[in-house]
Amino acid sequence: MKDVIIIGGGPAGILCAAAIKEKSKEFVNVTIVERLEKIGKKILATGNGKCNFTNKNLHPKKYSNAKFVTPTLSTYGHKEITKYLESIGLLSKEISEGRMYPYTESATTVLEVMRMHLNKLGVNIKTNYDVNKVVLRENKYLVYNKNQKNAYLECDYLVFACGGAAAPVLGSNGSGYALLKPYKVKVTDIYPGLVGIKSEITTLKVLNGLRFKCNVSVIEKKSKKSVWTQYGEVQFKGDGISGIVVMEASTFMARRGGNYIIHLDLMPEASLDDTIRMLNIRKDLFENQEVSNLLTGMLPKMLGSVIVKKASIDLSAYVKSLTFSNIKKIAGLIKAFPLDVKGDYGFERAQVTVGGVSLTEIDNETLAIRKMNNAYICGEMIDIDGECGGYNMQWALASGYLVGSKIAESINENA
Repeated sequence: MKDVIIIGGGPAGILCAAAIKEKSKEFVNVTIVERLEKIGKKILATGNGKCNFTNKNLHPKKYSNAKFVTPTLSTYGHKEITKYLESIGLLSKEISEGRMYPYTESATTVLEVMRMHLNKLGVNIKTNYDVNKVVLRENKYLVYNKNQKNAYLECDYLVFACGGAAAPVLGSNGSGYALLKPYKVKVTDIYPGLVGIKSEITTLKVLNGLRFKCNVSVIEKKSKKSVWTQYGEVQFKGDGISGIVVMEASTFMARRGGNYIIHLDLMPEASLDDTIRMLNIRKDLFENQEVSNLLTGMLPKMLGSVIVKKASIDLSAYVKSLTFSNIKKIAGLIKAFPLDVKGDYGFERAQVTVGGVSLTEIDNETLAIRKMNNAYICGEMIDIDGECGGYNMQWALASGYLVGSKIAESINENA
């Protein structure tokens, strides 16, 4: 009989355990060890609690390294994952833009179905098991528990499904990377990904709570060139901005490195000249109004006031007093409202980790760790991250199931 230990009870670890038990011809003892008091906490937070687990628009290019993820996703794509979850009892539906959710639109349902399936398969689950050391002794891995002195579990196959460093309250706190150091497995620098961006408080404080759809561009400070642009809803906070499009921008900047400024094109449908013409028409229309009212009916009232103020124009002045230079400056701010990037909201509020175990250390056909015998890795712990929309959950589920299948295959061959 072979023993398998999976470190981490997130989506990757859960599907890895299920695949091993489903596909092994011989009896295999599979144990998930989880640092928290329950498994699957990160599942409950996915998709704002609704669990967007995959996307019909799945493509390797949705990930940071398309070549690496291709073998896994070609075997376990969105159809295979959706069908598999259905086979264990989870009904699903598409809500928008290819995003797949449980029919109940509740992440709790997903976790309940998974827990029932693990129980049916006879997977052992040990919670409050905080792994702080992995020792190889006579072809066996000894997995130590920080919470119990000298306590360890022994296994023939070991899976690292520890997650990254994003949202540590949900289980993954980055501690998994340290377990690989004794084996000289390279880990890249890690950064928060899919996270809000901090900017100047003075500009944003009055806009707190506002949501507005616009083009978001990442501008390189040195070259002053736009290196990334995407349309979406921006959520203004007192000290920064958030929303899916902003989180995508944060991941781009984290991977690329460097210094940037964000430009918001608040009227992407209009050119700069069109915007100037519109403002000149409004100048005639509102000539006896205060300048603070110039953009009323064009942009949200508070946003309009912030733009005029940023153009260094007295809000109490009359519209008819505006010069062509004033109009041009306001138009320029509408088309490229600048926000200096001061940082991000950190791992605590990030949805994913940028960076992780180097892809050079892993066989992308099996996700086996090259420098360790009978050791595998899956999910967010790998230097792979995807876009918003269910792609990161899809990677966790697919990579976990692939690893479980490869371990079962190895056990069956050596039985």
